Amino acid sequence: MRNIAKMLPLLGVLASGCRVEPTYTPIVSAPIAPKQVQSSVVKLPLKAKSSTKKIEIKPVRIVGSRWDEINKIFDRARRIKYESDVKNEGDYWQTPYETIRRAEGEFLGKGDCEDSAFFMDYFLKKRGIKSEVKMGKTIIPSEGYHAWVEFEKDGESFFMDPIINEEIKKISTLGINEYVKWGISPERYFEYYSRLAEHEKQFGKLDFN
Repeated sequence: MRNIAKMLPLLGVLASGCRVEPTYTPIVSAPIAPKQVQSSVVKLPLKAKSSTKKIEIKPVRIVGSRWDEINKIFDRARRIKYESDVKNEGDYWQTPYETIRRAEGEFLGKGDCEDSAFFMDYFLKKRGIKSEVKMGKTIIPSEGYHAWVEFEKDGESFFMDPIINEEIKKISTLGINEYVKWGISPERYFEYYSRLAEHEKQFGKLDFN
């Protein structure tokens, strides 16, 4: 694993297109030095560093109890630049720590669709909101493997997909077969969440200012 701590003060922009391959080969990386983190909670700024390239992001807002926090999470995820996994090296699920350390200019992180989904899932769970990363196929705008987040709020189920959709939607509004879910082995989830727990132990909890 590369040096994550140096990039912790940065966060996220948007991209398009996504493909999740069902294979998995972990990426071997160098150890991280935890001494670079000074506090138990790493505060992330709401704005990226300035860049010569101007990126327009239209905010999405749903009003009501705690929706300001959910909107903020979605806005940050839309600021993650889409970048596929390296060809022939398998599909690797980045933790939010690994995503934001790849910040570049106005892009506050890099990753593919499941990396954005796990990014949102992390911050939703930290706010006590029941959420889950889902994977499957999409037929809009084109058929392909994809990942997104579903969460519950105020007795209803909602859907966040910053790669394809510019707004948070109720699951009940999705078209038939617009998103088709398929199962993921428990071992893959266990490996990811174990790695996430280790990063949090080393670097402290992530949060927004």
